[in-house]
Amino acid sequence: MRQRIPVYEADALTEMTKAMDINLTATECGDRLLIDGVDATSELRTPDIDRNVSAVSAVEGVRRELVSQQRGIAERGPIVMVGRDICTTVLPDARTKIYLDASAEVRADRRYAEMNDLGMAVTPQQVFADIQRRDRIDSERAVTPLMVADGAIVINTDDLTIPEVVDKIIKAVQGD
Repeated sequence: MRQRIPVYEADALTEMTKAMDINLTATECGDRLLIDGVDATSELRTPDIDRNVSAVSAVEGVRRELVSQQRGIAERGPIVMVGRDICTTVLPDARTKIYLDASAEVRADRRYAEMNDLGMAVTPQQVFADIQRRDRIDSERAVTPLMVADGAIVINTDDLTIPEVVDKIIKAVQGD
C-alpha cells in the first residue's frame, strides 16, 4: 500500500511483490513482519489494508509470489501461520490444520474494539461492512477462494474467550 499502486494494476502489483523481501523476526514484543527490512506489523490491521487486501490477494501473480514466500518462511522451521488460505494453498500438507470461525458480527465487534484501542477512527458499521465485503470477495475469487481445508479442525469462536480458544487448539494438537 505504501507504493500506492492501484489494485487494478495486476502486472505492477505482481512485479512489486516479486521484488519484496518478506521476513518474520521474533522480538520481546512478539513476532514482527518485516517488508524490505522495514517493520510493517502495525500496518496489518489498518482500515486501508483491510479494504484492499482481498482485491490485491485476488491477483494471481501476487498470490503466487506470496505463497512462495510464505512457504519459504515455513521451511525454516516449526511455525504457526495464520491466514485465510494457509491450510488450503500455502501449507496444504500441514500436520495440523485449524480453521477458526466466527460470525461476521462477532469478527466486526472484535476488529472494531482492536482498532478503537489503537486510536483508529472507524465506526462499527464501517468495520462490519468491510468484513462482509472481504468475505464475499475472498469466497468468490477465482484464485484460492476461501474455504475450509480437508481435514481441518473447525473451531467456532463466537462465544469463546481467547484462553478457551487456545485450550481447544492445544487439545486439537495433542490429539494429532
